[in-house]
Amino acid sequence: CAAAFAICGSDAAGFDLLTTYALLLGDFDQDIYFSSGMIAGLFTVFTFLMVIVLLNIAIGIIGDTLERIQDQKEMLTLQIRAEMVQTYQRSMVSSASWYPPWLHVALRVERHKDSDDVWLGRVATVKAAMADVGKSVGGEVKQLQQVVTKLERQLESVCQAVDALSHGAVKPAVAVSVGVGAKRRPAGEPRKGGGGSGCVTRGGSRSGSFPGSVRQSFAVGSQRQSVSASTRASLSTQPIPSHPCAASAPYAASGGGGGGSGGGGVGG
Repeated sequence: CAAAFAICGSDAAGFDLLTTYALLLGDFDQDIYFSSGMIAGLFTVFTFLMVIVLLNIAIGIIGDTLERIQDQKEMLTLQIRAEMVQTYQRSMVSSASWYPPWLHVALRVERHKDSDDVWLGRVATVKAAMADVGKSVGGEVKQLQQVVTKLERQLESVCQAVDALSHGAVKPAVAVSVGVGAKRRPAGEPRKGGGGSGCVTRGGSRSGSFPGSVRQSFAVGSQRQSVSASTRASLSTQPIPSHPCAASAPYAASGGGGGGSGGGGVGG
């Protein structure tokens, strides 16, 4: 428009184009904005860009309003129908004889209501997608809960089996310990046979437990092996160490009579 004004000046073609542009913008005063070519060019560029921006804003507002209306279309439809019914009721006669007992209404069949091919708008599409995601997530959560419940039951059965095995292993051990305790020899009875460390007496004098090398030198059962004189002398002169068997008097009183078939003591 500005180029036509600058080129044609007051020509009929340029004047018609300029007049049309002015009418689109509200028929402003042309003498002020088109007094020179530079002012006309700046004015034309500014108004052209602003028209584009305003049109984009208007399109955005219209789109948002349309989506909001589509989101609330069912509620708005019911509201409009209720207002229409109320208007008709106010205009009707109040006498009941004018109205039949039954009211027959012909309703239109809803077609393609749940079809995926129908575009419902961005808001409705996002809501439908979120609903589908919620359903799928809910199904997966239910499956996970079932798996967790199954694992808990299996763990409970395993714990019960372990408890049963542990109780079954403890009872025989207790029985064996009780049986061993019942076979303890009474006080005053001398030790009978058997190897192991014990209080060894020689000629009525008490001595400590034998070392491992000395215990191995004794015979097993009824056979005995001789001990060297140096070992006997060291055993007779060795001081009595602190041993649990030293506190029992029957062993000390047994003296040389404790030598029997076994490696428990050396007879006098």
